[in-house]
Amino acid sequence: MSTDEIKSDGVDQKGFMIQSLRSEDRDVRDESSGYPIAHKSSDKNSCNKWKLKPVNASSNLYNIILADDDLKTGGVDQTKWYLISSRGEPKAIRSQTSTYLQIHTYNPHMNSQANTWQITPCGDNQFKILFKGNEDTGEGSGQPGWILSCQRETEMDIRNN
Repeated sequence: MSTDEIKSDGVDQKGFMIQSLRSEDRDVRDESSGYPIAHKSSDKNSCNKWKLKPVNASSNLYNIILADDDLKTGGVDQTKWYLISSRGEPKAIRSQTSTYLQIHTYNPHMNSQANTWQITPCGDNQFKILFKGNEDTGEGSGQPGWILSCQRETEMDIRNN
């Protein structure tokens, strides 16, 4: 069974996109970070354009950065915020083998900034996105090699219907 066929609550998420909306209380972590979501694609979607910043010229390692916050909800501009995977607080831990993603302002002095991703081709214009860890140390709370995915298995996974 392919991951496109997994519909744990009956919703087919194929074609959903990663967005960082901050339009609901549960989207906001604090003033400099939030929780991105997988959202059904439509012409009205916002905060869904990302850019890949190479970590170095000789690898397939990247930082994934929000290219444009066209909403600026609550006066917060998330442009240039980094997609990270950090288990630094209990709310971020989904299970022993999964973590809720965050979008966070970049702070070069934050050693635990878990912001490096490996982009691996896996078909015709398709890619797997693997978490690699901190851009400086390659460490990331025991998560390197974990894959970015969308699941709707628990109540916390479902933002709305």
